Amino acid sequence: MKYLPKHELILSRCAGKSILHLGCVGNNDYSTEHKVAASPSTLHMKLSAASRVTGVDISADAVEEYKRNGICDNILVGDVEELGKLNLRPEFDWVVVGDLIEHLSNPGRMLDGVRALCRSDTRVMLTTPHAFGLAPFLRHFRGRFREGLQHVMTFNEQNLGNLVRRHCFRIEETGTCYQPESDTGTLTFKLGRKLFEKFPHLGGTLYVILARDDG
Repeated sequence: MKYLPKHELILSRCAGKSILHLGCVGNNDYSTEHKVAASPSTLHMKLSAASRVTGVDISADAVEEYKRNGICDNILVGDVEELGKLNLRPEFDWVVVGDLIEHLSNPGRMLDGVRALCRSDTRVMLTTPHAFGLAPFLRHFRGRFREGLQHVMTFNEQNLGNLVRRHCFRIEETGTCYQPESDTGTLTFKLGRKLFEKFPHLGGTLYVILARDDG
């Protein structure tokens, strides 16, 4: 298990590949105006600069504003729990599901839809807040823990593994990562990074790399 920067982790695997990026607008706790303003620093824009990307997001207003402002036009409006309705083909090298699964009412439906789009050589990169991360535990202990406004579940390595195996995926790699908005210049972060690099199971965001399990 490793502790890595999230965007660099994903970009290093996906550069030059064909990518399906689910929940690609993100920032669901914020307004459409905020999403548009934040777009240059998003993972979707970084992926779009390095890869052939098809995005899917349910935020129709934000997708339309992206198009109207000339930001990008590679995002389909759709529900990731109903991927079959988008008539996508299994032509992707990677499916990126970044900090999305904790928002879903029916994550298994999303995983079934993703699996239908996976070839035998397709890989899925999934990230989600880590229920057993040290930082959220300490915030909870101090009475200062705050979930995302639209989060409905939390995951750890064990129950996320149970879920993906139930939907016919196998896990090829597990680790933790830190978010791009982390204040990396602070002494607290620098000390924390050294700790998490030594004990990555304590990191705040869990990642798994999945492959279709045909067994």
